[in-house]
Amino acid sequence: MSKKGAPRGKRPPSGKKGKKEDVEDAFILQLKKSNEELKEQNSVLKDSVAYYRDKLHAVVQHVLDVNVDGYKPEKGICLVDVPETDVKSMITNLTIMPGSSLHSYEVRLEELETRITQLNGELAKLLRLKLKLEAGLRDMDGMTSVEDLKVQGKRLWYDCCKYWSPQRRT
Repeated sequence: MSKKGAPRGKRPPSGKKGKKEDVEDAFILQLKKSNEELKEQNSVLKDSVAYYRDKLHAVVQHVLDVNVDGYKPEKGICLVDVPETDVKSMITNLTIMPGSSLHSYEVRLEELETRITQLNGELAKLLRLKLKLEAGLRDMDGMTSVEDLKVQGKRLWYDCCKYWSPQRRT
């Protein structure tokens, strides 16, 4: 039997935390740590977005600077906010279409570059031939007999013709 006069109620606190409170504290600490990591990631992503926004702004500004259509963005609009279709059409117009005057200049410029390269090759061959002739003439200067001069002259003539023949010029 129990005593009728004993008060019923709570136990006096023992000074120990329960297991539930320990689990909640660990969970809160984990959430705080996760929150800090997410804030750090958010900061990095914001910096990245700002960097790429600046790059996009520079690209759109460059496209507008070389724009051949005379496109002007609306007043007060940020260059990054120029519609994508407008930017695509400006870039498409920047490419040189066959039949345009710019295309014919480009083709002619390529032909001239090719011809200059060929002429440089020819010039190099001529310089080598000149050096070879000068060396042969120096050798002939030291010769005393007419026969030796004739032989050296024929050798130079043969070398020059062999070196500068039409088959080698291609």
